[in-house]
Amino acid sequence: MVHRLRVRVLAVLLPLVLAGCAQASTRPDAGVTVLSRLSTAEAQALSDKIVSQEEYSAANAMTLRCLNDAGLTVTDHDGDVLAGATIERPTGQDGAEESSCLAQTDAIGAVWVLQHELSPSEREAARTEFVRCADAAGIETSGADPYLDTLTRVLGRLDSARSGGSDGPADLRTLTECTDRLVRAETVALPGLAEALRDLNPAA
Repeated sequence: MVHRLRVRVLAVLLPLVLAGCAQASTRPDAGVTVLSRLSTAEAQALSDKIVSQEEYSAANAMTLRCLNDAGLTVTDHDGDVLAGATIERPTGQDGAEESSCLAQTDAIGAVWVLQHELSPSEREAARTEFVRCADAAGIETSGADPYLDTLTRVLGRLDSARSGGSDGPADLRTLTECTDRLVRAETVALPGLAEALRDLNPAA
């Protein structure tokens, strides 16, 4: 079974954007929960409550090794950055192995997102750039809300391409790059994470 993280993220992103706030459907204690049971790697990385580029890359590399050791094939990733990767599960696996591997470094990724979260004005600029980028890749936009219309069309086009279908001409490589940038821009920190990180005692 082939599982594309990018398409999954966009599929989750669309209803959140329609709801108006990505945090709206997230548990209010999600930030506390992700820091409540730290793995050894997470405790070490968060000992100073800051995730460096080196720590973030190391966490992604650890997750990649775990996925490979579990018999999962991971492709379409940029080095140790797993965003947009394709994960192929052997027949019979239900995703438990994947979830277990990701859980080892969830807290590191969550704090990394917190550190790089965009401001509302920066996020709006990213949405405008996404519409422009998708238009250049061959996605025609119409409707009262160009951003939501473009997002819906892009999701359909990528999902169709994943399934081997075709919905007309489009530069899929450029479109993929557009969506990767959008996913990063739209990713917001877990609610309560900043406060939970402030009170965190990794050695406890």
